[in-house]
Amino acid sequence: MDKELTQKCFNEGIERYPFWAERKRELKELLSKIEREVQDLEDAAQNNVEISKETTQKTKAIWCLSGSGSYLEPLISAPSDIPLKSSLWAHGTDKKRLDYCAQLLHDLKNKGGNPIFVYNGVEEQNEVLRKIASKNLGLNKNEFFIPEGNNTKTIDQVMNLTFPKQLKLEKLDIVGVVSHAAHLSRVMRMVEKFRPFPKNVDIMLYPLVFKNSRDEDRFVFSEIMGILGYISRGEISKNAYHYKLKGGANRGGIRVAKINKNDLMDVYNLSNQEDVRAASFNSAKIELKDHEKWFSEKLKDKNTVWLKAVVGQSLAGQIRLDIENKKALIGVSVGSEYRGRGVASILLQSVITRAKKKKIKFIEAFIKSINSPSIGLFKKHGFVYDDDVQISGSPAKRFIYRF
Repeated sequence: MDKELTQKCFNEGIERYPFWAERKRELKELLSKIEREVQDLEDAAQNNVEISKETTQKTKAIWCLSGSGSYLEPLISAPSDIPLKSSLWAHGTDKKRLDYCAQLLHDLKNKGGNPIFVYNGVEEQNEVLRKIASKNLGLNKNEFFIPEGNNTKTIDQVMNLTFPKQLKLEKLDIVGVVSHAAHLSRVMRMVEKFRPFPKNVDIMLYPLVFKNSRDEDRFVFSEIMGILGYISRGEISKNAYHYKLKGGANRGGIRVAKINKNDLMDVYNLSNQEDVRAASFNSAKIELKDHEKWFSEKLKDKNTVWLKAVVGQSLAGQIRLDIENKKALIGVSVGSEYRGRGVASILLQSVITRAKKKKIKFIEAFIKSINSPSIGLFKKHGFVYDDDVQISGSPAKRFIYRF
């Protein structure tokens, strides 16, 4: 998605929707966010990343959003297909998604996974799936599930999404979601609004793109216009539900990994950013020789859990647990250029998961009382206020996360 297309969406948005004509600045910010999302989704679609063993084991379901046509026809009589009659580029997306799902399910099963396939299109599409599931997709009747509900639009699919009763989705289980890249940007705003997934289940997106870039741009434009229309009517959220991209990267192309010896200078530079020092209880600049010694000791310390968030090849943030007697002290910092992209949330979720595996009883966080954004972040992730304290002369608040 390029700047020219973003500008086209802006111009059309203020012309088509009075709601956005009165909120031009907000519209620009939203389109900038969507542009990044769609680009990350398109990049993920074209990266052949091997699915990890952990992802395979945790993936309990694959949900496929229906597209235009059915598996057997490029277009059907559904109301949503009628406007696409003259748009040949948009025909047959349902079959493309189903074929992709068939391969994805095959790959997961070959690695020991056993996810159920969930699909909820219009009735004509559902009926076709029942007929071709075994022969064309390699699925027997116990391996796919079609939720009940009258689905004339995508928003109906989200609102009517259910899972079979025998499927018990638990915390940190994964549901994979398959559709075309820009469509997923719209779908995840619907998911944020209606929350069809159980709490604490991870969502992993498996995006597709059109082979022709011109067709992809047409599709992206139509999807963004849909997003703007839904938001203007108050029908979906402005923000997307938290998700990961196939291969383990999170929304925004954020990947979480362990800190290693090659990160010495990146951590040093991040730690010395002006606003990072200001949020610290010791605001003095860190000297390189002191950092080198401390960094080396922390890497060797078996009671330290130290993770980084990576965007592309750049360090976006870091988080650390210092563990002692089944309790841990937490510290997190995010580079100024990566704020507002969910980096801290992703790091917190990742480190909490690892802390649980280590049988830690609780995590302590000490935050300056004036640091409202950090206080809000920790509260959002289950940390509970415990006490007011003084650290190095600064008023602070103590928060606790209990397992």
